[in-house]
Amino acid sequence: MATAIEIFKHLPKKNCGKCNFPTCLAFAMQLANQKVKLSDCPLVSEEAKAKLEASSAPPIRLVTIGDGPKKVELGDETELYRHEKKFFHPTRYCIVISDQADDEEAGSKLRRISELSFERVGQTLAMDMVAVRDDSGDDTKFAAMVSRASAAGLPMVLMSDRPEALRKAVKETGVKRPLLYAANEANIDAMAAAAKELQCPLALRAGDLNAWPIWPRPPERPASTIWCSTWRPRGPRTWWRGTPSCGRTPSRRPSAASGTR
Repeated sequence: MATAIEIFKHLPKKNCGKCNFPTCLAFAMQLANQKVKLSDCPLVSEEAKAKLEASSAPPIRLVTIGDGPKKVELGDETELYRHEKKFFHPTRYCIVISDQADDEEAGSKLRRISELSFERVGQTLAMDMVAVRDDSGDDTKFAAMVSRASAAGLPMVLMSDRPEALRKAVKETGVKRPLLYAANEANIDAMAAAAKELQCPLALRAGDLNAWPIWPRPPERPASTIWCSTWRPRGPRTWWRGTPSCGRTPSRRPSAASGTR
């Protein structure tokens, strides 16, 4: 990430205050800490935008669920903790309806969605989304409940681990950008393909994030050997034998051809 001084070099240096900070240097310091967006400066050049894009990007990308005035936006925050600054895309409220619910239960929950509204600390809180859970394992029944729940006019969450059920529900009901929930380690490829085809956001689910095969893993080894590893941002991963607290001098991982264990 660029430092405040590096960012300052690309700013207009007019100290106009239009970014709500008295000087361009003050703005650069906030941008370096990712507490503001580069777009808050109306005078920054396109060249500077291109060079500083990575520095000004929020640590979490924007995720949009649904469309229209009631769409739900999550992420795109410039801070990680609530006490640092206001969250512009706070936690949203959702009610879940099973596709095995009878007419009375489903109708009751849908009425509750429209009626539920209360004030807390000066804010009016209400349901933001409605979710339909695939409990039946029946594509047709799931799509029918999605169609009924979509009448609430809220962004939707489709809860199923079967890509074919999600495809049928989205295509037959015409719901816009529902959140597909959720991919797991077993179905990640099929769910990702469905999300890409339907142009919908996709949630990931795991009991332990380390279960996802997206980080480098140690080589195959006999049970008697423990490989310790260290990863450096600007260097290769190194491996050495011993226990996690062995403290031995690290060395390059032995190649498979060497036969070293």
